[in-house]
Amino acid sequence: MRTIAIVGNSAAGVGKGQGPEIDAHEYVLRFNDFSIDSCYRADFGRRVTHHAFHRGCISCANNTAQLFMLGNPNHYPPGWESIESINAGPVTVIPPEYVRQCGRNAGVENECATSGLVMTLWMIEEGMHPVLYSFDGFATGHYYPRWNDDNVRSATVTHDGKTELSYLKLLNYKGAITLK
Repeated sequence: MRTIAIVGNSAAGVGKGQGPEIDAHEYVLRFNDFSIDSCYRADFGRRVTHHAFHRGCISCANNTAQLFMLGNPNHYPPGWESIESINAGPVTVIPPEYVRQCGRNAGVENECATSGLVMTLWMIEEGMHPVLYSFDGFATGHYYPRWNDDNVRSATVTHDGKTELSYLKLLNYKGAITLK
């Protein structure tokens, strides 16, 4: 089975030295305005084959990766369609109903699933085995300084990280994913 490293932006991976392991996967998915700066590579790697983002990070779209846009395209800024012309492939739009269904499946409040959970379930449906790195339910904040504490607090309020993490642990127990 094909594997995909799904690399969260949490600081939980700091000091673990998992960068080479992450980069060894056939595919590597990252989120929003991730960082692959050299100072983070030992822990988080540098490869990116898939990039998932929401409307707040559309300007960060990685033009060498398969892009996944989460949410309603009607809420994206004008001109977002032009990303396809500079990208290595088409942009896959993950519809809002799929995001809500992922939230319902996990039992999260407000049915507001994180990009991490949504893309994990999407990749399972695509026949891949997701290996998740640096997922901790928003317990440690982000590993890079571009997101300040207000952004992390906002994500923590918007998303039910503890419930999602419990659901991911259940998927890990069932062998559907691997949590690192």
